[in-house]
Amino acid sequence: MTPSPGVPLELSAVDRGGSPGLSPFAPWRHRLSLLLMASTLALIFVGGLVTSTGSGLSVPDWPLSYGIVMPPMVGGVFYEHGHRMVASLVGFLTLVLAVWTARSEPRARVRRLAAKYRTPLLLVAAYLLMRIVLALVARV
Repeated sequence: MTPSPGVPLELSAVDRGGSPGLSPFAPWRHRLSLLLMASTLALIFVGGLVTSTGSGLSVPDWPLSYGIVMPPMVGGVFYEHGHRMVASLVGFLTLVLAVWTARSEPRARVRRLAAKYRTPLLLVAAYLLMRIVLALVARV
């Protein structure tokens, strides 16, 4: 790629609308954070539905619902299990964003902060996955 006369090949953060001293804008990571924000708002909305329909204790067991991954969606199970599915999505997106930020962020302070929360998130995710697998194995 050859630049036009007087046009630099790469634009600095200031030229792209950023601030001096900040990392370059990462559009895909930004889009993921917006998706995470929208998913969190959806989780709050679905949690309100669970509360307002009185279906908070429709599924008595955890991590599975009545011992299976996808129970029949009758009564309050639809709201309670739906809330669990949205919460799983929010947790997964949070984990992906933390790992991505810890690996690709050029600012050391931000990398350390993301790495600080990445380890507990990975441990919680591993624990939950272990609980689900053990519950499935126990049914066989």
